[in-house]
Amino acid sequence: MRSFLLLAIAFTSITSLSAQEVAVDLAFNSPLALRKPYIAAMVQQPDGKILVGGEIAYFGQVAQHGLLRINADGSLDDSFFFAYDNDHWVMDIELLGDGDIVIMAKKFVLDPSHTFFSPLTRILRLSSTGVIEKDI
Repeated sequence: MRSFLLLAIAFTSITSLSAQEVAVDLAFNSPLALRKPYIAAMVQQPDGKILVGGEIAYFGQVAQHGLLRINADGSLDDSFFFAYDNDHWVMDIELLGDGDIVIMAKKFVLDPSHTFFSPLTRILRLSSTGVIEKDI
């Protein structure tokens, strides 16, 4: 009975949502889904380019290190390259007023007793081209 009630509430909530018109941008052609990455953060820059962070190893056939920038049409921005430890996931992205970028990267390391994984978090300041300027 409880499951039925929750289902009824969920159905009522869904059916009460107003329909919104959605347009598909057919010019946006991104190969990102090829490897089924885990996306944790996305930020659009003022120039329309999009920073994407998470557990991202490839964009199409091009190796990545957890952070990449795509152009407004969905293609990879070759002027941006973030080279960091492949084991880190980029969990948050912030844009700074001077064009630099601050990211939070996290990786999980096995403790010495091999009983659990501990998170190791890094805060990095990057240039607008993805070069690491400072490990904060």
